[in-house]
Amino acid sequence: MLGLWLVLAFIALPQQVAARQVVADVPDSPEGYGSLSELVVLIGEDAAGQFADFFAAGPVRVTPFKVIGEGLPRRTTLLGATLADQMTAVINSVPEAEAERELRPARDEQLLRGVLQELDGYLRIHISGRNNRGQWRSYVANVEMSEAVYRALHTYVTYGR
Repeated sequence: MLGLWLVLAFIALPQQVAARQVVADVPDSPEGYGSLSELVVLIGEDAAGQFADFFAAGPVRVTPFKVIGEGLPRRTTLLGATLADQMTAVINSVPEAEAERELRPARDEQLLRGVLQELDGYLRIHISGRNNRGQWRSYVANVEMSEAVYRALHTYVTYGR
């Protein structure tokens, strides 16, 4: 009986290890925020962690985050403008090592952009960045919608004029 159990354990073990390797490591989404400004800071910190060591030295152009939805044109809202301003401050303030600058020859403009979407009481924030070598990286966060976030998401603004 013990021999049968050991054989079954050795057969099942590689399948369990393979199953663990298939599951992607999903970053934690910001939770437990108390205000809109706290949410913006949490999103900025989480996204900066995802884009750490991705951009080369030099400016990263951040475009306003647009809201997408069913039948709506992409428009900039108060939340999208605020997140873009926060990301500009966070991403462009990170110093780059001198050796790293020499390893990344400039080819493309560095860019960071995002879209916001309301889904069943949650806010989905998708941020994409392109470094100067043309590589893309993305970060997605799903946040439970509060009244303040809802109002900021639906307050349209003119940005960057």
